[in-house]
Amino acid sequence: MKRLQGMDALFLHTETATQYMHTLKVAIFEPPADGSPYSFADQMEHIASTIHRVPPFRWKALPIPFNLHNPIWITDPHFDLALHVHRAALPAPAGSDQLAEFIENIASTPLNRERPLWDLWMVENYLGDKIAAVSKVHHALADGVATAELLEDFMTPEAGAEIPAPPPLAIEQPPPLWRMLGAALVDLIRDLVRIPAKVMAVRAAKAHQKERNLSPEERPPEPYSAPFTLLNRPISSHRKFNFFTVPLARVKAVSAAYGVTINDVVMNMAAQAVREYLIEHNDLPSQSLTASIPISTRGKEAEHTYGNKVGSLCVSLCTDIADPVARLQAIHAAMAASKLDFEDTAGGRAADVVGLLPPVLVRAIGSYSRRLSMQGKSPSYNLIVSNVPGPRGELFDDYLAMSEFYSIGPILEGIGLNITAWSFRDNLSFSILSCVRAVPDPGVIRTGLIRALDDMENAQNNSQGDHGERAAT
Repeated sequence: MKRLQGMDALFLHTETATQYMHTLKVAIFEPPADGSPYSFADQMEHIASTIHRVPPFRWKALPIPFNLHNPIWITDPHFDLALHVHRAALPAPAGSDQLAEFIENIASTPLNRERPLWDLWMVENYLGDKIAAVSKVHHALADGVATAELLEDFMTPEAGAEIPAPPPLAIEQPPPLWRMLGAALVDLIRDLVRIPAKVMAVRAAKAHQKERNLSPEERPPEPYSAPFTLLNRPISSHRKFNFFTVPLARVKAVSAAYGVTINDVVMNMAAQAVREYLIEHNDLPSQSLTASIPISTRGKEAEHTYGNKVGSLCVSLCTDIADPVARLQAIHAAMAASKLDFEDTAGGRAADVVGLLPPVLVRAIGSYSRRLSMQGKSPSYNLIVSNVPGPRGELFDDYLAMSEFYSIGPILEGIGLNITAWSFRDNLSFSILSCVRAVPDPGVIRTGLIRALDDMENAQNNSQGDHGERAAT
C-alpha cells in the first residue's frame, strides 16, 4: 500500500462540485513524416505498449472507510485502457478556437474516482491534418516538473523508437478492511503526534520573519491580504480556455535586456494583461494584486518520481504601477523577496501542518476560501501564474512528432484565473484557464499578454534609440 501524503492528498480532498483538481495537457502532433495516414487503432496499440513506463496511470485511489485517513494508491486490477483513451474529431475546418472549445468541455467535468485519475482524447482534424492529444490528469498524481519528466518517459526522442517489452504486471488486490483500518489508524496517530512539532516550526519561522525587521516594501504579501476583484468571485463548474505560443528567444531577449529572469517577464505579462482587463471593467484596485506562484521543491533525489514536490509563493504583481518597465523591475524585486521568505520558512510552512491532518479537517479548511469569496472578503490570492521549464529536445509519440505543448493546472475557489507558461524546445506556450464568472472570454487575457510582451520590447528598442541619438550628438 502507498498512502497519499501531503500535497497529493490535499489536491484530492479539496476537490468539490465546482473546484476540479485536475491539470490539462495539450500536445500538438504533426502527421507522420513518411506520408502514411494517422490511425487511431495504431495509436491505441502504441499506448498499450508504453503505458507501463508511467506507473501512476494504472494507480487507483482507494478511500479508507469512514475517511479515517488519506486514501491509498493501488494498481487497478481491472484497468481498461479503452476507458481512458478516446477518439474525437473537430468539424473541419478547425483552428485554435474550435480546439479551445473542445478543451473547455473537458475541463468542466471531474475525473471518475472509480478509475485511475486520467483521461486522454486523440483529437483529429486540427488545422487540417494535425492531431491534438488532450489529457486530463489529476494533480494528485504529478506536479508540473513531474509532468515534464512523465512526458519524456512516455515518449521517445526518435520517431518509431523501439519500446522495451513491459515487465510482468503485478496485480494488486484491495487489502482487507481490517488491514486498511489498522494501517490508517497507525498512520493517523503517527501524523497527529508530529503536528505539535510542525506547529512550533511554523511559529519559529514567523518569529524569524519578524526578526529580519523588513520594511513594508521589502516584505512579501501575506496570503489572504489580496484585494477583492471580479476575478475572485465564487467559481462555477464552467471553464473557459485559450492558448498561444511565442518564440522563447523574444522572452529571453527581454529578460537579458533588463537584467531579470524569464519568470519575471512572464509575471509582468500576466500583471499587465490582468491590469488592463480590470481597468476595462472599472475594477482595478489601488492596492496591487497578488499571485500564487508555484515553485518546485523537487531535488535530484526525487527526479522521475511522481506526486507533488511543490510550494507556493505569494508575490505582488505590482499592478499599481502603470509603466511596464518600472513594473518589471518592481516584480523582479518582489519575486526575490518572496523567494527569500520561502527559503527562510523551509520546514515551517502552514502547508506542512495541513498535510498531516485527517481528511475531514482538510476539507473544512478548503471550504474557507469559498466562504470568503461569497462574502466578498480578501481572497488567498487574486490569480495563479506559473512558468514551467519543459523538455528541450524532440519528442515523438511513435511516428508522430510533437510540435507544441501546453499545460495548465486548476483554478481554485475564489481564484478564477490561471495563466501558465511552458517552454518546449524553442517556444514558450501560454495557457489561460478561467471560470466563466471571472473571465468569460480568456481571449482578452491572451491579447493583453501579447501586448505586454510587445510593450516591453518597444520600450527596450526606444531606450536603445535614445542612447544612439545621444551618442551621435
